Amino acid sequence: MTHNHNISNSITVKSQMRKNPHLYKHFIEISSLPVNSKFTEIDIIDLYSKIKKYSSLIKSKKINLLEFKSFEEIEDTLTASIHNNEADKLLKSLISNKYRFLVNEETHNIIFEINHNEIDREHVKHYVNKIASFKNPENLNSSLKKCLIDNTNNNINEILKRIKEKKLNVNISYVSHKEKILIIKINDYHASKELGSGSWCISYNPRYFNMYINKKTRFDIKANQFFVFDFNSEEERYSLIGVTASIDKLIFAADKRDVSISLLDKYKTKPVNIVKKVLEINSEKYHNTDRIVKDSIKKVMGNTEDSLNYLNYVINEICKEKISFSEDNLILLSHTIERFTQKGLYKKSFKIFSKILMKEIENGYIPSKELLEVISKRNKGFAIKLAHKGIKVNDQFVNKVVKKWIK
Repeated sequence: MTHNHNISNSITVKSQMRKNPHLYKHFIEISSLPVNSKFTEIDIIDLYSKIKKYSSLIKSKKINLLEFKSFEEIEDTLTASIHNNEADKLLKSLISNKYRFLVNEETHNIIFEINHNEIDREHVKHYVNKIASFKNPENLNSSLKKCLIDNTNNNINEILKRIKEKKLNVNISYVSHKEKILIIKINDYHASKELGSGSWCISYNPRYFNMYINKKTRFDIKANQFFVFDFNSEEERYSLIGVTASIDKLIFAADKRDVSISLLDKYKTKPVNIVKKVLEINSEKYHNTDRIVKDSIKKVMGNTEDSLNYLNYVINEICKEKISFSEDNLILLSHTIERFTQKGLYKKSFKIFSKILMKEIENGYIPSKELLEVISKRNKGFAIKLAHKGIKVNDQFVNKVVKKWIK
């Protein structure tokens, strides 16, 4: 498999794109950009095959592929154009020019969903056969919404049932039948494909799902992907929202049509509040700082220079974020450094531990009996130092030394 930075050397890519030299040159130029680092030779060939297949659509929609710097953006734009084109064809077949005054943006959104759910055109026609009586877009949209609801059976219980029947790898993060909102953490591409929007790259291509989820954040932790089903949404496009979140920030959020949602958007109050709720859930349930510290320390396997370097990295990251160590995590850390049996490594690891402990003591922490027993057993010198600070250490040798110094 040839990675993107080598596609200029790929005979296959050059052969496939020989009839489009300008686009081939552009692909070579942008392939070295960091945003395209995960794309392989096969990915690029697949993308170009899709471009060839829909060349007429690209031309009619006046999509200039040479303006894009990201392969993902090219595929997203092309996929959106394909879906929109299919929805437009369905709309034109249902609504004649005579009644086009009834069509607004929400109509397009509902038709888009009807097409996405593959509801038979002849079936949809039954819901608009009295179009002559419709006086405004609200009348038309209401009828089309009924068609969508009647033929999809989408509600919280149906989604939960589908998850159970198909054994989808998800976490149910939040359920409110009163609000008609369901928030799910998506753990693999199969679940994303089953429950996501056809407009989302993470739901139509496993490569993109893995790219987003594997975006490492602090402490080497992967990002989390959430889907929000809002069955009480006034606008169809916000009835499903995708949110990718890291430990402390939003990576990306989009509506069902893959239009991004910004936390700064003052005009999308409900969608923005939903995204904020997801970030809160992500922080509280999946990225609790105490659990992060615990999980990070547990990864230290011990007794090698690499393990010591990783321990040092974790501690530096925790200190950088000004996260306090809980009693349990200090005890866990004390047991972790016990794994460094080589004298040189243990000395360095204990230095890291003692620095953290002294910092917590300065902030008012009083070490537990269990923790002090570990310290006095392995490092009498440090135990004596603690005793001099007024901390009661239950160790005869330590207390004897301290008494002599006091005298």
